[in-house]
This record gives sequence, structure tokens and C-alpha cells, in this order.
Amino acid sequence: MATVIKFHPSGRVVATWDEGFPFEAALGPGALARRRRASLIDTVPAGPRAGHFYADMSHLADLTGDDRHRVCLLATSPCEADVRAAEARYVADEYVRATA
Repeated sequence: MATVIKFHPSGRVVATWDEGFPFEAALGPGALARRRRASLIDTVPAGPRAGHFYADMSHLADLTGDDRHRVCLLATSPCEADVRAAEARYVADEYVRATA
């Protein structure tokens, strides 16, 4: 997924990024230290989908104070890359592009 960045008049920046994104060059000194993940990618511990990956977006809800983001992205997948792509789409569509 392409990097999506939104700059707010207050100086706040919300963004999605791919691995290797040049934080310091694009967003200034200290940007790398200030970044926060929007979710937790984890595996289902037991049951018929044990070992499948999922994205828990609760961290985004905690960061924003918006409980609408307190969701897990379904369906689970045996492929971590599929879940990371779903996470990036969710953050871009539901948070970055949607923030005022």
C-alpha cells in the first residue's frame, strides 16, 4: 500500500506507511521516535484458526479516544501480509482520510 499522509493545521500528522518509509527525511527530525502503531498484528492462539493472523485495532481506539476503532479486522488469514494489507486499508480509509 502506498504511504498516505495528512497534515493538520495544528502540526499533527496522521499517516500510513510501508516498511522503509523515510520518516526523518519526510517528516522532520524526531519523526521516527514519535510514530505509533495503530494496531496489533497477532495470531489466534487456539481453535480451528490457530496460527492465523488478525489485526486488533484497539490501539487506534486508545490513541484517538474513538471507540469506533475498537475492532478486530476479520477474517483471519494464514498469511500475515494479507492482514497487514487489511490493516493499512482500514487505517487509511477510516482514520487518515476521515480525520478533520
